[in-house]
Amino acid sequence: MSTDYRLYCRDCDDQMEVWNIRDPSVLRDVWNKREAIAALDGLTDAIATESNPSDPLPVWFFVTHKGHNVVVRDEYGADFGSCVSRVKCKSCGERTRCGLAYGHAGDCAPVAPTHSADPPRSSSPPARSSP
Repeated sequence: MSTDYRLYCRDCDDQMEVWNIRDPSVLRDVWNKREAIAALDGLTDAIATESNPSDPLPVWFFVTHKGHNVVVRDEYGADFGSCVSRVKCKSCGERTRCGLAYGHAGDCAPVAPTHSADPPRSSSPPARSSP
């Protein structure tokens, strides 16, 4: 079971790691209060949660990412509340996580592929033409 989570900003590819959280819904609930937390900027540098008082959360993250698409992600890269199935990429066969919500209807859909859609480049230099 994961205990290391992060608030991950999909818009900026930025994250704030939080250690020893047993219930990821705590982070989701904290993120849902982001407006109030961002308003503390200048008054305090960090806030503590009841479930993890020894690891306070920095206010700057809530200020910087206010209005962004932020999710709770575990150390394995799975987003809290998302489907736990693995899906095979149709173009390369790589297995990746389903990008849909937990309990979704229909077939799973992979998250954005981690590979390029371009064909792989050859590792050998191009052949020279003879004069």
